[in-house]
Amino acid sequence: MHFLVAGVSHNSAPIERLQRLAINRRSLPDLIQQGTLHAGDIAILSTCNRTEIYSYNPDKEAGERQLLEFLEIIDQRLDPGAAPLSPYVFSLSDDEAIRHLFRVTSGLDALVLGEPEIVGQVSYALRAAGEAKSISPHLSRLFHHAIRTSRKVRSSTDIGRARVSVSSIGVDLLTRSLGSLEDHSVLVVGAGETGMQAARALRRNGVGDIIVTSRRSDRAMEAAAELGSNYVDFEDIQSTLKTVDAIVTCTAAETSIISTEIVRDAMSARDGRGLFFLDLAMPADVEAGVREISGVTVFGLGDLTEIAEVHRNERRNAADDAETIVEDELQHFKELLVGAASEPLIKALGEQADSMREAEMARALKRLPNLTDADRAVIDAMSRAIVKKLLADPIAYLRETDDLESSSAVARAFDLPEDSEAH
Repeated sequence: MHFLVAGVSHNSAPIERLQRLAINRRSLPDLIQQGTLHAGDIAILSTCNRTEIYSYNPDKEAGERQLLEFLEIIDQRLDPGAAPLSPYVFSLSDDEAIRHLFRVTSGLDALVLGEPEIVGQVSYALRAAGEAKSISPHLSRLFHHAIRTSRKVRSSTDIGRARVSVSSIGVDLLTRSLGSLEDHSVLVVGAGETGMQAARALRRNGVGDIIVTSRRSDRAMEAAAELGSNYVDFEDIQSTLKTVDAIVTCTAAETSIISTEIVRDAMSARDGRGLFFLDLAMPADVEAGVREISGVTVFGLGDLTEIAEVHRNERRNAADDAETIVEDELQHFKELLVGAASEPLIKALGEQADSMREAEMARALKRLPNLTDADRAVIDAMSRAIVKKLLADPIAYLRETDDLESSSAVARAFDLPEDSEAH
């Protein structure tokens, strides 16, 4: 059996291709079901920086091919006939796949080194796969261990110091452009996790006024109440663009929600005042043509790389410590996995030995009718001790080996049923 992952990330593809593969939470359950039919048991991790599919498959080559084919299906679902995805795809197997998920979950493969949001996104991917009943026990163990590894990394190193995230460095970039935010108003479009993180970062940076909107008015009102801000109806975005200084947008829409037309209309009513957009959505919320409008500045995820690199350099030593923890946890996970795979065989071996011991004890005690209860107890304890010592080495061997042929040989040697072998 093999752990496999295939995907596209900010390390392998430009932002335009990442946007095509982005999967929002409404679409995820259907795509998981579709992927299960195509590639067997899977889990899908999709964030603003990556879309990756994980599986546990007995056939490495066939499993990799199925994952790559399904990535192409995801890529083509909104724009059939586009250029092939293959130049941007990576695929990993076995130790490399395990290590990759541990590094991703620990923030070591992130655009912003150590960003904290990723562990929640990995947890959501695990929960979504569980709800869809698309995840095998071994794949579930892998995700759970990745989450535990992330906690160990964050508690034992400074990788997560100051909780720098894509949202926070985006707000830093906005602050550099506007100067002090004290006298500025910002419209936050989207009241989900990323939107709220951006809004809190704006508050920390001393923004004068925040206005919140969302396609769900109840979410917008809740967010505004938490922030001590105002909210507007989603349909009023166009009119609000005429008055605010900047817009931070991060919805889960599958297409852009802020068009070139409405921004051009807003700029005609702003008396020459510039307008800034911070687009943290994947795919982008702001239509590409908006960047060409005079007086408008658009910062997208691709513009955050320079600031992210500064934070990466500041955390390099912590990252080295985190990499060591990842390697240790990789070995620990493999040991646990081998032990878990061997347990059915170990259990069958113990049951068989105990059954034989009890049968021989019964025969021997029939020939010794005058024994006291104390004598019987001594003989019983002796027989258990002999069995335990005889099985100690085979059990230790089974828990240490990852060779299925050797495990099968043990099963055959003790005449155990085939379904008790480790798989």
